[in-house]
Amino acid sequence: MQLKPYKPAQGVYARLSLVAVAAVLLFFAGWRTTRFVGLEEVFSVLGMSVPYGAIWGTVVFVISGCVVALFLGAFRTGVKAIDVATANFVDLLIDTESELNKVAWPGREELRRYTIVVIVCILLIGGLIYSADIVISYTMRAVEVLP
Repeated sequence: MQLKPYKPAQGVYARLSLVAVAAVLLFFAGWRTTRFVGLEEVFSVLGMSVPYGAIWGTVVFVISGCVVALFLGAFRTGVKAIDVATANFVDLLIDTESELNKVAWPGREELRRYTIVVIVCILLIGGLIYSADIVISYTMRAVEVLP
């Protein structure tokens, strides 16, 4: 069993982005596990009182982190099903990053104009829906369908 990463030089930014998101989520999962198990029961290690919840939270964080590292690094484990799944996932990340590199991103002025157009359209459609609601409500009250 070799822990050799799959295509290590490709999809670096996509992998790093997912590592950052996964780290935040795993930290939250570990913290929630700590709160779920509780901080009341403690045991003594080297003269310090350590709550069981802290141990379980750390275990959840470390094990989940290893699984995330396995998928994002697509390390070769020797288990064909895991190797294929992780390779496919990393290929998806690599393809996503390469497609994002092809995008023609708008400049500052163009982005400002597009944003104004979107906001004006939202306001117009919102006003139209509000007007239709007022007219329909008035009509339904006139025919005594609504109180």
